[in-house]
Amino acid sequence: MQKIFRISSHHLSYQMKSAAHKAKQGMEICGLLIQRNSQLFLLPVKNSTTEMGSYEIWPRWEQYAFKSRAASNMAAAKREVVGTYHSHPLSPAEPGTGDILGTYPGAVMLIISCWDKNACLWRIRKGKATRLILCSRPIQKRLYIPVNREAGIQDF
Repeated sequence: MQKIFRISSHHLSYQMKSAAHKAKQGMEICGLLIQRNSQLFLLPVKNSTTEMGSYEIWPRWEQYAFKSRAASNMAAAKREVVGTYHSHPLSPAEPGTGDILGTYPGAVMLIISCWDKNACLWRIRKGKATRLILCSRPIQKRLYIPVNREAGIQDF
Protein backbone atom coordinates (compact mmCIF):
# COMPACT_ATOMS: atom_id res chain seq x y z
CA MET A 1 0.00 0.00 0.00
CA GLN A 2 1.35 3.39 -0.99
CA LYS A 3 1.88 5.98 1.74
CA ILE A 4 -0.32 9.08 1.62
CA PHE A 5 1.42 12.41 2.25
CA ARG A 6 -0.58 15.32 3.62
CA ILE A 7 0.08 19.01 3.10
CA SER A 8 -1.79 22.11 4.26
CA SER A 9 -3.96 23.40 1.41
CA HIS A 10 -3.34 26.96 2.64
CA HIS A 11 0.43 26.48 2.53
CA LEU A 12 0.31 24.85 -0.91
CA SER A 13 -1.95 27.61 -2.24
CA TYR A 14 0.49 30.25 -0.98
CA GLN A 15 3.42 28.54 -2.72
CA MET A 16 1.39 28.23 -5.95
CA LYS A 17 0.74 31.99 -5.88
CA SER A 18 4.43 32.63 -5.21
CA ALA A 19 5.34 30.34 -8.12
CA ALA A 20 2.94 32.16 -10.45
CA HIS A 21 4.47 35.50 -9.48
CA LYS A 22 8.03 34.26 -10.16
CA ALA A 23 6.93 32.57 -13.40
CA LYS A 24 6.13 36.00 -14.85
CA GLN A 25 9.86 36.68 -14.57
CA GLY A 26 10.75 33.24 -15.96
CA MET A 27 12.08 32.15 -12.55
CA GLU A 28 11.31 29.12 -10.38
CA ILE A 29 10.66 28.92 -6.66
CA CYS A 30 12.24 26.13 -4.64
CA GLY A 31 12.59 24.77 -1.14
CA LEU A 32 12.92 21.78 1.11
CA LEU A 33 10.26 19.19 1.92
CA ILE A 34 10.26 18.42 5.63
CA GLN A 35 8.32 15.42 6.86
CA ARG A 36 6.81 14.88 10.30
CA ASN A 37 4.81 11.66 10.36
CA SER A 38 2.75 11.81 7.13
CA GLN A 39 2.62 15.63 7.11
CA LEU A 40 4.84 17.54 4.66
CA PHE A 41 5.98 21.08 5.35
CA LEU A 42 7.34 23.37 2.67
CA LEU A 43 10.38 25.37 3.74
CA PRO A 44 11.14 27.99 1.07
CA VAL A 45 14.80 28.65 0.26
CA LYS A 46 16.41 31.10 -2.12
CA ASN A 47 16.89 29.85 -5.65
CA SER A 48 20.67 29.93 -6.01
CA THR A 49 20.64 30.23 -9.80
CA THR A 50 19.76 33.22 -11.92
CA GLU A 51 19.22 31.05 -15.00
CA MET A 52 15.65 31.33 -16.25
CA GLY A 53 13.50 28.19 -15.97
CA SER A 54 15.95 26.54 -13.58
CA TYR A 55 16.49 26.08 -9.86
CA GLU A 56 19.39 25.21 -7.62
CA ILE A 57 19.34 24.69 -3.88
CA TRP A 58 22.52 25.56 -2.04
CA PRO A 59 23.78 22.25 -0.56
CA ARG A 60 24.07 23.61 2.97
CA TRP A 61 20.41 24.63 3.20
CA GLU A 62 19.55 21.26 4.74
CA GLN A 63 21.85 21.79 7.72
CA TYR A 64 20.37 25.26 8.28
CA ALA A 65 16.79 24.14 7.69
CA PHE A 66 15.96 23.40 11.30
CA LYS A 67 17.53 26.62 12.58
CA SER A 68 14.97 28.70 10.70
CA ARG A 69 11.93 30.22 12.35
CA ALA A 70 9.57 28.25 10.10
CA ALA A 71 11.13 24.95 11.10
CA SER A 72 11.27 25.85 14.77
CA ASN A 73 7.52 26.49 14.70
CA MET A 74 7.03 22.81 13.97
CA ALA A 75 6.65 20.67 17.07
CA ALA A 76 9.79 19.03 18.41
CA ALA A 77 8.57 15.70 17.07
CA LYS A 78 10.78 13.67 14.75
CA ARG A 79 11.18 15.45 11.43
CA GLU A 80 13.53 15.15 8.51
CA VAL A 81 14.27 16.66 5.13
CA VAL A 82 12.92 14.11 2.63
CA GLY A 83 13.30 16.05 -0.58
CA THR A 84 12.72 19.29 -2.42
CA TYR A 85 10.03 21.24 -4.17
CA HIS A 86 10.19 23.59 -7.11
CA SER A 87 8.00 25.17 -9.74
CA HIS A 88 7.65 24.68 -13.46
CA PRO A 89 6.69 28.02 -15.03
CA LEU A 90 5.89 26.65 -18.51
CA SER A 91 5.45 22.90 -18.21
CA PRO A 92 3.35 20.28 -16.38
CA ALA A 93 4.08 19.12 -12.84
CA GLU A 94 6.20 16.20 -14.06
CA PRO A 95 9.93 15.81 -13.41
CA GLY A 96 12.18 16.28 -16.39
CA THR A 97 15.49 14.53 -16.97
CA GLY A 98 17.37 17.35 -15.23
CA ASP A 99 15.06 17.11 -12.19
CA ILE A 100 15.62 13.37 -11.90
CA LEU A 101 19.40 13.52 -12.39
CA GLY A 102 19.72 16.48 -10.02
CA THR A 103 18.28 14.82 -6.94
CA TYR A 104 19.46 12.07 -4.63
CA PRO A 105 18.03 8.53 -4.86
CA GLY A 106 14.92 7.96 -2.76
CA ALA A 107 14.11 11.67 -2.55
CA VAL A 108 10.57 13.00 -2.63
CA MET A 109 9.96 15.86 -5.08
CA LEU A 110 6.97 18.18 -5.19
CA ILE A 111 6.53 20.03 -8.47
CA ILE A 112 4.20 23.01 -8.73
CA SER A 113 3.12 23.78 -12.29
CA CYS A 114 2.14 27.34 -13.17
CA TRP A 115 1.24 26.12 -16.66
CA ASP A 116 -1.69 23.90 -15.63
CA LYS A 117 -2.04 25.06 -11.98
CA ASN A 118 -1.33 21.62 -10.59
CA ALA A 119 0.99 20.16 -7.96
CA CYS A 120 2.26 16.57 -8.02
CA LEU A 121 4.43 14.61 -5.63
CA TRP A 122 7.07 12.18 -6.91
CA ARG A 123 9.58 9.66 -5.49
CA ILE A 124 12.84 9.47 -7.42
CA ARG A 125 14.52 6.04 -7.45
CA LYS A 126 16.95 4.41 -9.87
CA GLY A 127 16.64 7.25 -12.37
CA LYS A 128 12.85 7.02 -12.52
CA ALA A 129 10.02 9.06 -11.05
CA THR A 130 6.98 7.42 -9.44
CA ARG A 131 3.94 9.54 -8.62
CA LEU A 132 2.89 9.52 -4.96
CA ILE A 133 -0.43 10.28 -3.32
CA LEU A 134 -0.71 13.86 -2.09
CA CYS A 135 -3.65 14.89 0.06
CA SER A 136 -4.17 18.61 0.51
CA ARG A 137 -6.26 19.63 3.52
CA PRO A 138 -7.33 22.88 5.14
CA ILE A 139 -5.32 23.99 8.17
CA GLN A 140 -8.37 23.85 10.43
CA LYS A 141 -10.87 21.03 10.24
CA ARG A 142 -14.31 22.38 9.44
CA LEU A 143 -17.63 20.65 9.42
CA TYR A 144 -18.94 20.60 5.88
CA ILE A 145 -22.42 19.41 5.07
CA PRO A 146 -23.23 19.44 1.34
CA VAL A 147 -26.73 20.66 0.58
CA ASN A 148 -28.92 19.58 -2.33
CA ARG A 149 -30.61 22.96 -2.81
CA GLU A 150 -33.04 21.78 -5.50
CA ALA A 151 -34.62 19.13 -3.29
CA GLY A 152 -34.13 21.09 -0.07
CA ILE A 153 -32.38 18.05 1.38
CA GLN A 154 -29.09 17.89 3.22
CA ASP A 155 -26.81 15.07 2.04
CA PHE A 156 -25.00 13.32 4.89
